[in-house]
Amino acid sequence: MKIEAKSSELLRTLLEKKDFLFEAASLHQGPVHLLLPEQLSRNVEEVKSLLEEFDCINHIFFAHKSTKSLALLKEARFAGINLDVASLGELTNGLRAGFTGTQIECTGPKSSEYLEAALLHGCAISVDSLSELQKIVRFTKRLPIKQASILLRIGDLSPTHKVLKKRDSLFGLPRTALPEAYAMLKENPHITFKGVHFHNDVRDAETQAGTLLCAIDILVEAIQQGFEPTIINIGGGLRTAQFANKQQVRAFIQHLEEGVSKQEPLETWRNYSYGIYLNQRGTISGRKGLSGKIEVPEYTSFLRALLTTQGRDGRPLLEFMAENMIDLALEPGFLLSQQCGLTLLRVESVNQGAEGRLIVKVAGNMYNLSSQMVEQLTDPILISKTKEKSPCSALIAGNLCREEDMLSKRFIPFEQRPKQGDLICFLNTAAYAGGFEDGTPILQPEGKRFVVTFKDGKPTLLSEELYSPWEERDDL
Repeated sequence: MKIEAKSSELLRTLLEKKDFLFEAASLHQGPVHLLLPEQLSRNVEEVKSLLEEFDCINHIFFAHKSTKSLALLKEARFAGINLDVASLGELTNGLRAGFTGTQIECTGPKSSEYLEAALLHGCAISVDSLSELQKIVRFTKRLPIKQASILLRIGDLSPTHKVLKKRDSLFGLPRTALPEAYAMLKENPHITFKGVHFHNDVRDAETQAGTLLCAIDILVEAIQQGFEPTIINIGGGLRTAQFANKQQVRAFIQHLEEGVSKQEPLETWRNYSYGIYLNQRGTISGRKGLSGKIEVPEYTSFLRALLTTQGRDGRPLLEFMAENMIDLALEPGFLLSQQCGLTLLRVESVNQGAEGRLIVKVAGNMYNLSSQMVEQLTDPILISKTKEKSPCSALIAGNLCREEDMLSKRFIPFEQRPKQGDLICFLNTAAYAGGFEDGTPILQPEGKRFVVTFKDGKPTLLSEELYSPWEERDDL
């Protein structure tokens, strides 16, 4: 069964350059990740265009966590947005990409070295705990700096008038810790309290609106305490369509449910059911985990619904925020990296498994594509130097000596039988998938990233270090 991936104009243009793709794949023994930074600028413009509809100041922070790519960071700077980093390494990479400290927000678990660098460079720091705030107070007295800027991240934002179904967070202060935080800040006026930060992966606008309403309440309380916070950072978690045709995914889910219900073989490795199972009552359970991948609301409708939700006074939250000069901050990473890259893996062999089913083994593994974290559900594309009609279906397996090293647990339909030397191409791997978990188990090579730009309609391959978005390029 087909599940085709959504592809942008730039990705489709690149896929047409078959000889170029083979040349690029030959430059590295392992997986080759091709990045299209120009697409990130296009994505930023779309988000900015949406936010311009709302009458409040908006701050966009590209979440470095979603990628290790220096080129995408350079492009984010070129696109005029800020950067969210979650480690000392990411902070260093952000500075290397040309961001200044005042354009960077520091989140995540913070070592002393990370905090020290953040303070010295003038970054805004999202504070996760009272002990972290105490450390900032100590550091500001010892380091050659005159001031620091912080946001308070709250981990349990829940309005009193409504019970929210939210998971506990590893990050952020409990709301009960705010009085002690305020006391510390009053004793240290050189530390500027800029606003409130929260983050969760809730996809429901009403629930998120309740959380935003609670954050607004905290800002109002802080103002009454004599502070002047102006920012509410709602984090990331914004999504857009991954599939070219949602009906294909729904058909696949239906196939799984029917097979599980009738206890028939599935079109998957070892009858893997993607979490769908037959419960004790004899009915199907577990479909939400898989259907949730396709029924995620588009970020455009999500943000509109969030910001137009009525507050306690009956007016939209957006209107209240604008009147009170409260700025909105976002941390999209996955969203801004959409369609910004693909991954090429050479076919090493094609084996015949049980019942004659084909297993395509490639020069890459589940860590190169982070398949343990971002399961590959869409069809990869076969790129071959020959053309022949030989339809088949096959599994894609990696190069580790481990039974679970599968890059796709579905049998992928191909119009042509893969063979040694062909390329298997996974689309849309720039965010998380291409490198988040990358390592060198059994000394297999990590993936290598290259940048693709178009000049006079022709693709050019660059290293990330040499890539400069300020160079002249085509507007495709």
